Amino acid sequence: MTVAELQRTDVIGRLGVPLGRCVPILAVVVSGDSLRSKAETARYLLRVIEVEGRTLVEPQLFRYSNAPGVAGLPLNQSDHTQRAHGKQATEFSAEDAAELERDFVGTERRLVIYEVGEFRGIPSLPKNVPEWQDRAFGFSTSLVLVQNE
Repeated sequence: MTVAELQRTDVIGRLGVPLGRCVPILAVVVSGDSLRSKAETARYLLRVIEVEGRTLVEPQLFRYSNAPGVAGLPLNQSDHTQRAHGKQATEFSAEDAAELERDFVGTERRLVIYEVGEFRGIPSLPKNVPEWQDRAFGFSTSLVLVQNE
């Protein structure tokens, strides 16, 4: 597929709707720590269970960001602590952080989002070019939060 073809075509995301289309969802907040993946440590993710009132056959797990100017949801543990108490995570005890997270992780959220996609990661490199730490090159999608209902 060429870039020109891609620009003329709606790419359908993992939620079953075109990338870039705003839709209401029902999602559960997930702690990245629970996934035991170094890449997701301290991050929050969304497990989408419903799109436009339609229950997904298989819930989809996403990274997310907040649209510019949208307060949205905390993106990680440090952001959550800062929003809740105006303190940096380093100024907050582990017990306090765990209690704060208990009231957030696992909660259902009705949100309005759009799905975006990108190619990223390490491509096949020429010889004599050192590799860096990242995932393999490929296409992935994430969510952009535009409204927290």
